[in-house]
Amino acid sequence: KYKGDVSKVENAVKQFNDNKIQNEKFCREIIAAMGNIDAAVAVLPDIIGSLPRGDRKSKLNQYFQQQL
Repeated sequence: KYKGDVSKVENAVKQFNDNKIQNEKFCREIIAAMGNIDAAVAVLPDIIGSLPRGDRKSKLNQYFQQQL
């Protein structure tokens, strides 16, 4: 539905999981990969939901809820 760059999204997820980028950078990468903030906001809940459970996921979800 949203024509984003899947490889860029996957790369951002990998970097986040490898602890190479933090919440703000992760969200900026997803916005860039999706082309605009509306598309990113539409897919970010699913992306965040697919991440492994843990404190980083919880903090990312909280950041997403407060900032976007």
